[in-house]
This record gives sequence, structure tokens and C-alpha cells, in this order.
Amino acid sequence: MIAAVVIRGTLLSGGTGYVLGSMIGVFVYGTIKTVISFLGAEQSWTRISIGLLRFVFIVVQRMIVYRSERRR
Repeated sequence: MIAAVVIRGTLLSGGTGYVLGSMIGVFVYGTIKTVISFLGAEQSWTRISIGLLRFVFIVVQRMIVYRSERRR
């Protein structure tokens, strides 16, 4: 469930996170996956959608890290 951890903000480049944050990430990931499936999308489209959302979260995460490093 790497996606759930990334959704809640743990850095893939060696950052730290919290258990509660990971649990919230699992809840958000599961909710997104359930909603997409409930809308009647095929499993392949569900995986594509989850992949795109994961990509968006990673890009946002990288932007936040870049801005925080630039302020130092």
C-alpha cells in the first residue's frame, strides 16, 4: 500500500511519517478506489485512475519539498 503512504505525505525519498497518517491514507485510497469502482469503471480504468492520482500526489509532494528546501 505504497500509494496510501504517499497520499498521506510520507516522502518516498526517505522521509518519515506517522502511523495515523498512513491509516488515513489507507482510508482515502480505499474510498477513491471504491467510488471509482462503484461508478461502473472497468478494473483496468480503475487501475489507471489510481495510478494518475498517485502521480498527482507525488508531484504535489515534490513541489512541497522543493519549496521548503528553497526557503532554507
